[in-house]
Amino acid sequence: MNLLTRFRYYLAEISLKKLIAGASREKSIINFADARSVAIIFDATPDGNLDIVKRFVLQLKEKKKQVKAIGFFDQKFTPINISYSKADFDFYNLKELNPLFFPSSPYLKTFAEENFDLFIDLNLFNKFPLRTIALSSRAKCKVGIDSPENREIHDFFISTSEKENLQQYILLVEKSMNMINR
Repeated sequence: MNLLTRFRYYLAEISLKKLIAGASREKSIINFADARSVAIIFDATPDGNLDIVKRFVLQLKEKKKQVKAIGFFDQKFTPINISYSKADFDFYNLKELNPLFFPSSPYLKTFAEENFDLFIDLNLFNKFPLRTIALSSRAKCKVGIDSPENREIHDFFISTSEKENLQQYILLVEKSMNMINR
């Protein structure tokens, strides 16, 4: 990473901290059974992640949940050869970020303003553009990886090892969210 990019990330982190300080929303811890609407964000760049999340979305929809997922491609273009339901998924890429790496697309702002019951952050490597969406979300309960960067963004944390992949992490999220008392 060159010096200019590192400086832009430094400024972006400062901007994110200011947003955290000004963020307010109705918070509550919700289990899977009580959640009617679920938002999911994930890194769609690695091969296989989209298929894993598509199966997870399908499982949630079979349980009569309203689900919307946003995937981030850490590249300049969203691949054209992917198949997905536009009703359930949206994607963005590096070209849709402002100079401080914040997403600039209107549909991402709309997504963040929706009052989902549950927000599941599947951002295993804490990519900044996904963290900004997690912070901006008005969801009642935000679930994410237990890391210092996420402490002020999420309400419920899932501890994981670096060896765990996306599929294993989703299973941990499901197990943890099902254990919450109603």
